[in-house]
Amino acid sequence: APCGLLSLLPSGEIVRVNRTLLSWTGYSAGEIHGGKRFPALLTSSGALLYESYCVPLLRTRGTLAEIALDLLCSDGTRMPVLFSAVARKDSSGGIGLFRVVILNAPKRREYERELLLARTQAEEAAEELNILRTIADLKVAEQDDLLQAMGRMAAGDLETPIFIELESGLVTLARGLDRMREDILSQIRDMK
Repeated sequence: APCGLLSLLPSGEIVRVNRTLLSWTGYSAGEIHGGKRFPALLTSSGALLYESYCVPLLRTRGTLAEIALDLLCSDGTRMPVLFSAVARKDSSGGIGLFRVVILNAPKRREYERELLLARTQAEEAAEELNILRTIADLKVAEQDDLLQAMGRMAAGDLETPIFIELESGLVTLARGLDRMREDILSQIRDMK
C-alpha cells in the first residue's frame, strides 16, 4: 500500500500493521505486535495529542482526518506524518477497533513551516510599516505646524511664538524662525 495502515484496539494496542509502515519506521512486525501501544511510536507531544484529542474525537465522532504527528522510527529519527482514523463498532455496539491510515508527509509539513514563517514575516513587516506610517504622520504634522507659523508671520502675526517639539528634526528651523520673529518684533519696537 502507498500508506501505512494500522488496526488499534481502543486502548491503543496495535493488533495489525502493514509492511509499508514497518519499512518506513524500521520496526519489525514482532516489535510492533504483542502489546505495543500506538502512542509509544509517537513523540511525547504526539502521544499527548493522540491521547487527549484524537481518541476522544474518535470515540464521539467516529472519524478523524489529517492530524499532523511525528512517528519515532526505530533509529530514533522523526517521521512527519498525517494521521487519519475511523472507529469500528463491535457486535455489542461499542467501539471495537480504530482503523488508521498514516501518510508520509515530510513535504507538506515543510510547506506548513514555510507558510508559518512567511506569515510571521508578513506580520512583522506590517507592524514595521505601521510604525513608519506613524512616524511619517508625526513629521507631516510638524511640518504643517511650521508652515502655519510661517503663514502667520507672513500675514503679520508676529506675537504668536513658534513652538515645535524638542525631539523634532525641524527644531533647528523652528528656532531660527522664532529668532527671526523676535528680531523683527525687536526692530519694530525700536522704530517706535
